Amino acid sequence: MKKLLSLLAATGLVATSSSVAVACNKKADDKKTEETTTTIKDLSTLSGDKLNITPEDDTQDKAEEAVIAQIKKELGVDVVKATDVTFDGFKKAEKETDGSIKVTAASTSKLVKGTVTFVLKQKAAEPEEAKKPVITLEAKSLSEGALDIKADNSTLTTVTIKVANPVSEKSPKATLGSETDKTKLVIGEVTGKAGQESYTFTLKATEQFTNFVSVTVSYDNAESVTLKVTAKNA
Repeated sequence: MKKLLSLLAATGLVATSSSVAVACNKKADDKKTEETTTTIKDLSTLSGDKLNITPEDDTQDKAEEAVIAQIKKELGVDVVKATDVTFDGFKKAEKETDGSIKVTAASTSKLVKGTVTFVLKQKAAEPEEAKKPVITLEAKSLSEGALDIKADNSTLTTVTIKVANPVSEKSPKATLGSETDKTKLVIGEVTGKAGQESYTFTLKATEQFTNFVSVTVSYDNAESVTLKVTAKNA
């Protein structure tokens, strides 16, 4: 009798353990299924400004990269092209017209479902760096920065100043150097409207001088240019 009771007790214990194990496994499977279901994000829940993206350029590759980054940002999932999402209907953004690209969840994706169309915005152009003004000088007999004029009190030599990339409301200036013979050279006023590309001034030698007198032409934000002027009798 004692052996029979022991056998029955053991059988009941095994049955109970098996039931508990089955129940636990079922709960684990249910929980796993529930977790899998809750991690799948619906692309169609994205709306409004969340659909506006600005790719690095107007190619489809950059648009797809921007979409994947936006999905990760807004839905918290790191999708992969083909594995999780597919793209079609790409239309690049133009200067005054937005583009678009349609995104559809792959049937095998465990991260996302649904479909949505993103709006592509054109990236604002980088502001052009202001070009530095450049000045050049033109005059008869001017060669490699040296200018020989007539030592004649009545003869004027005209020098033209050319300005590339001029600055609004700015004009060049022409000034005499500090050489000994500077009193023998008369420099006229620079003429021309501020902000334009061409100006002129005159030079007049009151008497001969063979040691040059410098004339420096300067302009806002530009590298100055210097003339070496000599004068000979006519």
